[in-house]
Amino acid sequence: MVFNILIYDIYGILSGSDILFTHPRSVIFCFAGQYLQAVLRIIVANASGENFNPYRRTTLIAWGLMGVNIASFTILGEALIDEKWLFRGINIMIWSAIAHYAYFVLQELKVILNINIFTVVPKPANP
Repeated sequence: MVFNILIYDIYGILSGSDILFTHPRSVIFCFAGQYLQAVLRIIVANASGENFNPYRRTTLIAWGLMGVNIASFTILGEALIDEKWLFRGINIMIWSAIAHYAYFVLQELKVILNINIFTVVPKPANP
C-alpha cells in the first residue's frame, strides 16, 4: 500500500502533471480501486490462510503505465500517454478486475459452504 501511495504522489504532485486539477475523480477512483483490490485480497488471503501478494497484474500494469508517463515528464517535460485516457483505461481495468474477483469469490464460497447467495427464502408461517 505504501508503494501505491508513493506512485500516485509522485505522479500527481512531483512529476509536474496537472491531472489532479483537470480530472481529479479519475485519479481518485484509480487509487481507490487499487486500494480496494488490495484490501479484498488481504481479507480473502487471511480467511483462506494463503500468503498475501499485493503485486498483481492489474496493479503492476497500472504502475507501469504511470511510470512511463512519470519518466516522460522527467525527460521530455510532457506526458507520452494522454493522461485523461490513461486514467480512464486504468479505471476500467481495475474496476473490472474487482467485479470479476468479487463474483468468483462469492461463487467459490457458495460451492465451499453449500449455500445460496442472494436468495430470498419465504419465511414459514407461524402455526
